[in-house]
Amino acid sequence: DKDDRQKRMTFTTRPYLKYLLPLPVIFGVSLFILIFHDYDTKTTTQQNAAIWVSLIILIFFFGLPYWTFKYFKIIEFKNGLWTVKYPYLRRTVTVDRASIDRIELIENISGRGVPTHRQINIRVKNSSSVYINSLETKDFDKLLRLMTADFKDLIKQSDFWTGTK
Repeated sequence: DKDDRQKRMTFTTRPYLKYLLPLPVIFGVSLFILIFHDYDTKTTTQQNAAIWVSLIILIFFFGLPYWTFKYFKIIEFKNGLWTVKYPYLRRTVTVDRASIDRIELIENISGRGVPTHRQINIRVKNSSSVYINSLETKDFDKLLRLMTADFKDLIKQSDFWTGTK
């Protein structure tokens, strides 16, 4: 644990998105090519339908993947300073003891079709928030250990079903 605190640690949320994002985009581009191939030879009704279908394709195969990808986070710990980078939002949140309003660790979060998990909610004094979910990163336990070492007295634990412990 002491060695972990001496070196730079990087945690990535949803790393699989880098590999999965191209799939719906490629499928969407393929659909565009298929729909607009020989566009001039189609009837007016088919052309109008192609335009409406293209809007749906834009939303489902480009908009939704972007929306999920924009919350991709890179969490870095170095020399007691925590930095959360959202590369696709071009936003960075720096967290240290002085900047934290509160940290809440919520245990036993569950729902239909979702495995039980935990989440760290960090509220920064400049009114920004950072949410780190245990389903988003495989190193959640290590991240939690490092955060607990730095912010032990600031972390409030609660249970999803019963409230604050």
